[in-house]
Amino acid sequence: MSDAAPSNVRAPSAVRAEFNVSQSEATVDGGSCTATANGASYNMLQFHMHVPSEHTLNGQYLGGEVHFVHSNADSSALLVTGVFFKAVQGASDPWVVSVLDAMDRVSANATASATLAPYSDLVNKAADAQGVFNCAGSLTTPGCSEIVDWWVVKKTVDVSTGDLERLQRE
Repeated sequence: MSDAAPSNVRAPSAVRAEFNVSQSEATVDGGSCTATANGASYNMLQFHMHVPSEHTLNGQYLGGEVHFVHSNADSSALLVTGVFFKAVQGASDPWVVSVLDAMDRVSANATASATLAPYSDLVNKAADAQGVFNCAGSLTTPGCSEIVDWWVVKKTVDVSTGDLERLQRE
């Protein structure tokens, strides 16, 4: 495991995302979202969330987790940055709130576009505080291709219990 996050996780402009609630994911259709790790550059394809978390921290599932999925130029390798959500009684991280607000505007059988704040602030703030876990792995959905460079941030991001319940309903 590594303490260094992928370098140059950047989203210098706002991100235009298309939400599809039935698939519980957002595809990126505008903005500049790149990550560089081990000398390779990756562009963000989509992000999606899991409630509860898909990974465990110290053997425990957390309230939730977001995965930012990036691909190299020829789609032969993926870099996935994961951020854990910790259930709290207080306020949620502003980036999470912006995603939930965008998702609320999407009906069950339609898509909607929204402009989101750069996700790099969320990733870098948490990674700078405590580092990341890094390992080679696979996709967690069928075909489970072993082409993923996983970077899971150690520090959790606060999300209110109410907002986690909203995510779980989506």
